[in-house]
Amino acid sequence: MSSRSDWTNSATNLYFINRRLRVDHEHRDALSFDLAYKGNWITKEVTGYSGVAATSLAHNTILIENADSGSSSPTLRAAGAPKYLHISDDEYVTLISADATDTYNMSGYYATNYTELVNRQLAFIKPGIVITYDHVVTKPDQIKDLIEYSDLGLTKGMSYTRWVKSIQHFQAKPEKKALLNNTFVINDDKSKVLFQNIWPINTNIEVVDERKLWVDIADYQIPDNQKKWHLGITNSAETSNSELINVIQFSSIDEDIQFDQDPIMMTKENGLIKTNNVIGVAISSFKGKFIILFNQSPNNIIENVQYVLPNGYENALVYGIGIELK
Repeated sequence: MSSRSDWTNSATNLYFINRRLRVDHEHRDALSFDLAYKGNWITKEVTGYSGVAATSLAHNTILIENADSGSSSPTLRAAGAPKYLHISDDEYVTLISADATDTYNMSGYYATNYTELVNRQLAFIKPGIVITYDHVVTKPDQIKDLIEYSDLGLTKGMSYTRWVKSIQHFQAKPEKKALLNNTFVINDDKSKVLFQNIWPINTNIEVVDERKLWVDIADYQIPDNQKKWHLGITNSAETSNSELINVIQFSSIDEDIQFDQDPIMMTKENGLIKTNNVIGVAISSFKGKFIILFNQSPNNIIENVQYVLPNGYENALVYGIGIELK
């Protein structure tokens, strides 16, 4: 599916893929997305034929440790198809909630239903902000695939907490901002990007040079000009319940647009969320102020939520994904 900020040549285009594929010339990953702005790529994924280009590491998606190095279709035997839980769009914001739980789980002889939830919620605040909320719940007692395919020394009856990683590709090297936690600036001489991981508070972020990572990969799998940079974001604490929120703000290099350096997290812990399984982000853009509320229990529609408007956000536009705002 796709969303545009408008129908001019300077529009932002968001492309979101959530499907199960088994053909060599298309990648087989769910929950991935790409962004283009004014005709230039902001977050372009890797393209190629089969092999590495078909796997999750080549795309802007979620990796979960499994039998196939984190692919969302392990060993090409997905247990089922992904689905959309929420899609809405207006002149200001596009909202998506997509489920890929059965696409990460496995069918076949070594079938392992190791995920309880794999959900990505995305808010595209037009024309230059994308916020992703990833919620993954895994089952530590489901390790059949790891026993068979991975060299972890696991045996039947043991428990194991899998790592979860969010992958985000860029056209140039992400440079760390010294005074802001988990914040990177990307400048490819066409576009400027501010990337921030704002939840959880403690994450590990790896900056990966793909020319080094894929130096020995055949050119037909990943052409040399496709090897750029990506970030790998993981929770620094071992957990079977992972929630990651990333913010991407972008503009063309010649625009005088100031990015919001301090988006506000809205949680029960800081008192900005009062009821229900909801987490949120308040953020300013040059077009106004927005509050995005994410559903932490995405398979159930939340019919009411009580929240507190942060200071300065009294007139903000408020949106909920899988949440009925009244």
